Amino acid sequence: MTTVLVTTGRADFTSVAALCIELAETANPEWYLWVTGDHDESTILDWAGSIRVDDRRIRFGPTWHRGENSEMPLEWLGDFTTWIGKSIESLGPSLMVLVGDRSELLPVASAALTREIPIAHF
Repeated sequence: MTTVLVTTGRADFTSVAALCIELAETANPEWYLWVTGDHDESTILDWAGSIRVDDRRIRFGPTWHRGENSEMPLEWLGDFTTWIGKSIESLGPSLMVLVGDRSELLPVASAALTREIPIAHF
């Protein structure tokens, strides 16, 4: 069973990070962290190194940063939706873990739904 945890912003990362730590300490070798949205790649890699999470489990998608304008760029949404679709097709996850209620998660949930991949959401 391949589990994918998705984080799209710093607000959800604490919860996602806790799950990554738990998975890293279990015998389940098939899990990945997909990082996209409002994240900084170097910060995530520093975090992964500090808790000994193999950075090969981490895949980075398109990013955008909230500035003065908090609206999600439509160009990013299109790129993200395409990236999610290709990532799901290449990895074939058995479970998608979504944390929070950010609008950026809608393409992930939609893609999982159309491929009949169960979603764990909290």
